[in-house]
Amino acid sequence: MTHHGMNILTFDCGRGWRLKLKQQLVAVVLLMGMLPCAPASPAAEYLLSDQSSPSLEIGQRLAPQPPNPPGPDTITFDQFVGEPIARSILKPVPEQSALTDWSTEQSSVALIGDDAEGQSAWVESSKEGSNQNSVSPDQEWEWTSGFIDGVKVQQYGDWCKQCFGQRNACWTGRVDAIVMWRNAPYSRDLVTEQGELVLNAEQLESSLAAGPRIQLFRTNSDGAAVEVGYVRAFNFRSERFVSAATVPLRPVDILPPAPNPFFDDGTVNLGSSLQTLELNGRVPLRQGNLQFISGFRWLEWNESFSLDTSVPTAPGFFDNYATNVINSLYGGQIGIDALLYTNTWIEVESVLKGGAYYNSAVSRSAFISNSSPDQNWSVSEQPASGAFVGEIGFTGVVSITSCLDLRFGYLGYWLQSIAQPTRQLSNPAALVANGGTVVQGVTLGLEGRW
Repeated sequence: MTHHGMNILTFDCGRGWRLKLKQQLVAVVLLMGMLPCAPASPAAEYLLSDQSSPSLEIGQRLAPQPPNPPGPDTITFDQFVGEPIARSILKPVPEQSALTDWSTEQSSVALIGDDAEGQSAWVESSKEGSNQNSVSPDQEWEWTSGFIDGVKVQQYGDWCKQCFGQRNACWTGRVDAIVMWRNAPYSRDLVTEQGELVLNAEQLESSLAAGPRIQLFRTNSDGAAVEVGYVRAFNFRSERFVSAATVPLRPVDILPPAPNPFFDDGTVNLGSSLQTLELNGRVPLRQGNLQFISGFRWLEWNESFSLDTSVPTAPGFFDNYATNVINSLYGGQIGIDALLYTNTWIEVESVLKGGAYYNSAVSRSAFISNSSPDQNWSVSEQPASGAFVGEIGFTGVVSITSCLDLRFGYLGYWLQSIAQPTRQLSNPAALVANGGTVVQGVTLGLEGRW
């Protein structure tokens, strides 16, 4: 009905009385009834939350605690960024900078919760939790790790990743099998036939040799590491058989007596082995994708040459020539270890090292014959000469678990200014350290972290 020109709403509640309200008053009452359901939001403390209140105040120290299991309404980040994985000791370790976020294809982090002094923490999305909260530590870039409402919160001092829990350092171990070969010695004529060359030292290419590579790293929370490594490759072998066609063969100025006697059949053997032990320090650069290496290395290069000759028409006639050289190198080295490429399933790393070395080399030679007296020589250079060793490597890394990787790649050594037996043959009483060689091969192994 109409009353004094106003619209009146009438409701019959079934109790025998009527409630009359102005239409405008109803709207006001309904609006006021909705207000308790929508309180004003506080300043953003969470990036994403299903909780009703923050767990920490800005500036409060984060205490490590076990992760909370996700509830039925938990929102996780795995579907967006994937589960974080830790593969190599070469992991991004962002330094203090003006950047406010950083991400990879495996996980992402953001710099949040800056306070008045600019202190802040990094929040990493993880499988355990649902919320990302900000917290300002007492001191920037020191070890901080824990959980807020089930989300792992850490500064980037947490270099060891989720494998290692609440620890400020970790161990990394590598065990590789290596298969290597060595380059032939420098050119030097060894056997001729009536002045025509039959055999040169450049033809003494070696067979494959195998051995282990073992490395152990101790890494602290800021990515700096100490490394000890050992490599051995033994029994490089090159063998050549020479035989006279119509006229006798002759060695080319190989040890006294001179001139060397003729022979009909001969066997040349060249064997060698390498082993090296190194101790290095590693300092992370460029957010941990590059590491500067400096340290000490000992390397031993052992090489032996022999020529055994006979004359079938003169039974019992033989001449044996043998020279063995041991190079013991001691010195310092520097280098870099770089992360070249990474995607969701593989990383590619490289290493480059080089250094100057003190070479304490010794040569021993012998001539044994049934037609002349035996002769022996032993000589070392005083003072010892200088030498150079370079190392280069490329490695592919495939994650098996968060704490175990498969590694495969290439490894090479360049040795220069070393003594070699084929350089000693003409004058066994004087050590000559002007040789060089390249030893290279492939590696396959595992890396574990604990």
